[in-house]
Amino acid sequence: MNNQKFQSFIDLVTFDQNFTELEKKISVIDTTVQKFNNQLTTLQKQLEQNSSKKRDVKKQLDAQELQVKDLQDKEKHQMEVVESVASTKELEAANKELEYLKIERNAQEQKMIQHINKLETAEKEYAALQLKSESDIAEIDTQINTEKSALSQAQQQIESIQKQRSMLLSQVPAEWVDVYENMRGRVKDPVVQVTQDSCGACFSLISSRDLQALRQHELLQCKDCYRFLYCEEKK
Repeated sequence: MNNQKFQSFIDLVTFDQNFTELEKKISVIDTTVQKFNNQLTTLQKQLEQNSSKKRDVKKQLDAQELQVKDLQDKEKHQMEVVESVASTKELEAANKELEYLKIERNAQEQKMIQHINKLETAEKEYAALQLKSESDIAEIDTQINTEKSALSQAQQQIESIQKQRSMLLSQVPAEWVDVYENMRGRVKDPVVQVTQDSCGACFSLISSRDLQALRQHELLQCKDCYRFLYCEEKK
């Protein structure tokens, strides 16, 4: 068995293992960036919800102010009615209506004060959340940019080493590559080292004859799991 071909095959396997780690790194970076983007989306939703709450309270206050203004106008008009009536009966009725309007106005003014307090609270909450969100968003943006920079570097590494793989493939017998690629599509470790005279993956015992062949740089497959086997050279 050609020692150079064997070594080229092992180099290809090592290369693919490193390549896989690089792909995993890219996957982790993608996941991290997505997580940060989700955090940004959550912050923006919280800010919008808080802003919407503030707008709703302002609308309620505006409606309450209109109601109080309407009652004030009615009260003013009723005072004019009280001053204009002539009979005692009409005066009593007019005063009774005026008193009702005053009571109702006072009640609505109390509600208006409550809405004013709610609006002040909502505005303070929004201002605090906005300040915190700006700080958090700036920090997340920095983290995203850092991750994207790492992603760009990893992608450039992949582009630069893909050509190296083509060169390694050309130095390995096609029949080995076919079996290797087939196994690589099914298991994460298609090539394993012999450990204590056994397959490093399924621990199936290897015959003395096969061990001798492996030590002479023969490339064999495990009879149980069909992974490629190799023996590390003793230094």
